[in-house]
Amino acid sequence: RLIKWDFHIGTIATALLFFSVTFSNLLIGMPLGPVIFMAIVGHLIGGLILGYIYQESKSLVGPVLNHNWTHALPNLIGYILYFPR
Repeated sequence: RLIKWDFHIGTIATALLFFSVTFSNLLIGMPLGPVIFMAIVGHLIGGLILGYIYQESKSLVGPVLNHNWTHALPNLIGYILYFPR
């Protein structure tokens, strides 16, 4: 139980997996700056949120759409603002 939500062990394991993949950036020599720190924290929190969405809905549609949206939006904005015309 975290705050008011009940997480299954798989949800916590998935969040820790997201965390460890981002944390591996430190192991390959990247310095721990604010960007890497926020990425690590963001992936841990994001993993918990996506896992909770799956846990409650029993469907991968919500986590997949959320994951794709949060990765597509910054790329789309970058494409619109910085793509040479």
